[in-house]
Amino acid sequence: MSDNEKGWLAAKAIDEMAGLATIVGADPAIILGTAGVGDFIATGYSQHSRNRQAGDEIVATGTCKVPGEGLMSLPAFIKRLGSNVTANFPLLAAVKKITLDHEPAKATIDAYFRGR
Repeated sequence: MSDNEKGWLAAKAIDEMAGLATIVGADPAIILGTAGVGDFIATGYSQHSRNRQAGDEIVATGTCKVPGEGLMSLPAFIKRLGSNVTANFPLLAAVKKITLDHEPAKATIDAYFRGR
């Protein structure tokens, strides 16, 4: 991805995170602080992050053996959200397709970008 695409994708992720916070009863303003954006940046961009390592492994191999916290909690979170996932949160739906439904990461993200 280009730097512009990464920036756009990060902004969309933060936007979806704020919407998800509302659904689970949290103040969406939390997402804009250190617990939201700060953790997102550290998790997404640090080479030391297990979540980042998990994502890199999924993209490279199609599977993941790294125990990232996000991957471990995703099934329960998706279950709690129910049908809201695909209808209102297309980026989270793409993550679900890649991590839980084992669809190819590149094709799924390419389809996400084409749909936007």
